[in-house]
Amino acid sequence: MRTINRILTFTVCIMLLIGASSTIRLEDKILLIGLLLICNVIAYFTVEYIYKRIDNKKKNWIYNSQNSFNI
Repeated sequence: MRTINRILTFTVCIMLLIGASSTIRLEDKILLIGLLLICNVIAYFTVEYIYKRIDNKKKNWIYNSQNSFNI
């Protein structure tokens, strides 16, 4: 959950910097914010996928270690 909060905080900071920049045209700002949101969604699902894989490996390790004593 901490990683997701960091991703969101970073995204908001970049969006504020893009919005505060007066040298970028409005169309470019909208494009950059859209690309940033797409990258944010990809990062979110990547982190969730990695966390699920780690949890599954932990569960398998615990299951295997419990069953190894039943030999």
